Amino acid sequence: LESIAHDMAELAEIIEFLKDICSQCWERTPSVRPSAEDVLLTCTGQDERERDEAEMMFDQLTVVNERTISFRAESPCYGGTQRRIRQKLLSWTRKLKGGKRARFFWLYGVLGCGKSAVAASIAQELDRDKRLAGSFFCSRDDPERRNPFRLLGHLARSLSLANSCFQDAVFESLRCELRKDQSFNIGNVAGLQQLFQIILKDPLCHSKKSGPDTPIVFVIDALEQCDDAENVALSLIDVITTAHWVKLIVSSRDDGRFRDAFQDSCTPY
Repeated sequence: LESIAHDMAELAEIIEFLKDICSQCWERTPSVRPSAEDVLLTCTGQDERERDEAEMMFDQLTVVNERTISFRAESPCYGGTQRRIRQKLLSWTRKLKGGKRARFFWLYGVLGCGKSAVAASIAQELDRDKRLAGSFFCSRDDPERRNPFRLLGHLARSLSLANSCFQDAVFESLRCELRKDQSFNIGNVAGLQQLFQIILKDPLCHSKKSGPDTPIVFVIDALEQCDDAENVALSLIDVITTAHWVKLIVSSRDDGRFRDAFQDSCTPY
């Protein structure tokens, strides 16, 4: 027992000696010891880099030729033509209550009945009144105008310019993806639903209490000419279900796919 006690005492002395050496080394090399300010700067720098990457990624996805995809690419109604439906639509855009039907207007009809001209006229008037978030006029003859990724990307970009809280939520959603996978690139997302989840659904859920007092309007024309139009339609319903500050005007042919998707969520005409 005496031998064990002696060994324990020697071990305690050795431990104290080593602790003293470590303490002296720490004091002599303060540069090794990170300050709270250094830690904060490192975290801040990392956050800024992540945000820059997220912004660049978002820009790459959402940059479009505004003149070729917006209402400016179509001819509006001439003079007083289609006056009744135009007045009905403008009146609808001013309604503030009424659930999903007050936030989604479906203008449908046969080929050549003037849907695109009406959509262009309404977008033009809303733009003049500073109530237009954006517009996307689909065309199966133009690869960019039939691309569903471009459509949803342009919608997300337009909403982000109207609501800074939503924009912050989009960038945070992209940063989350980058933290999970540093090689992540939104431009390489394979599925439309995954894209929708990242740049629209999740950010809208995290910013649902924000938004302008007066709803903004986004106009989509000829939806049936967009690739994967049925899934785009379902995504649009999700948007107006979550965002009380967004109104959508969508025109298309009287397509059964859209009728099934829109029947409980829109004001049809």
